Amino acid sequence: MGRLYRVLGVGITVISAAYFALFVYRSSDELLTIDWNPALIGIILGTAVIYIGGLALGGIAWHLLMRASGGSPGLAKSYTILSLSQIAKYIPGNVGHYVGRIALAKDSGVPISRVVLTLGYEAGWQILASTLLGTGWLVLSRDQTGLASVVAPQAWLIAVFGMAGLIAPPAAGWLLSRWRPKIRGTDLWTESIQLPGTTTLLAVLILYGLAFLIVGGIIGLLLLAFYNVETTNLLYHTGLFSLAWVVGFVTPGAPAGLGIRDAILVTGLTAVYGAGIAVGLTILLRLVTISGDGLAFASGVLARRIIW
Repeated sequence: MGRLYRVLGVGITVISAAYFALFVYRSSDELLTIDWNPALIGIILGTAVIYIGGLALGGIAWHLLMRASGGSPGLAKSYTILSLSQIAKYIPGNVGHYVGRIALAKDSGVPISRVVLTLGYEAGWQILASTLLGTGWLVLSRDQTGLASVVAPQAWLIAVFGMAGLIAPPAAGWLLSRWRPKIRGTDLWTESIQLPGTTTLLAVLILYGLAFLIVGGIIGLLLLAFYNVETTNLLYHTGLFSLAWVVGFVTPGAPAGLGIRDAILVTGLTAVYGAGIAVGLTILLRLVTISGDGLAFASGVLARRIIW
């Protein structure tokens, strides 16, 4: 079984890299419209490193969830597994990065039961954090952007995923501790179930909120660097991105939340900065996330050679 998970992990990593390269290629026409120079390239790489900081917060959160659920392979390994599997989100279906993380974590000795349980908590609390930030922003801004009508078709999905994320992990842990499923005679749930406590869940929620705040800050930096627009709209940018993220997350089949996420960002940014800057910012932010995911993957490959 160990060899199977190792092969599965490598296979998903290769497929993910291929889809990631295809995504970059398809985005190249939009990116070539920018008048590039060394300074702007440096800004993109710098903000990509800041973006990786948000991914690192996600690695810390996952480490805390696993530690509270029975044991973690360590913070360094947790981040390495996350960074290697992150680009699998570009595979259509929105589940590739979870499958990849399960395989990589199993290969490093983490029981499947613990990985599945913590990934359930992760998805649920990411949705909760983004929903609180996004809907809270809509309410406080009195929806001056008109985004409520854009988001309305996905509202029921957000509600369903949010409730499932909050209820399903502890319910599944309780159920599977009593009904132990097997595949080819192998018990998938090989340990007693330990559910994260309130302190851990609160810490994780704060970490996810800070990760969204980082992206909000990146939008402000891009505005200043590329358009010479000084802004103090950190909460506006954070709320807008959080709303775009959660809608993209719950939209079936959209790789990395593409399409609907960009549409929400353009709509919200147009209301403040105009259509030209809004479209340009959305393209630049996509480039930052592409670069950040690529750099994170490269750092994960290097770290795995050192840590494993």
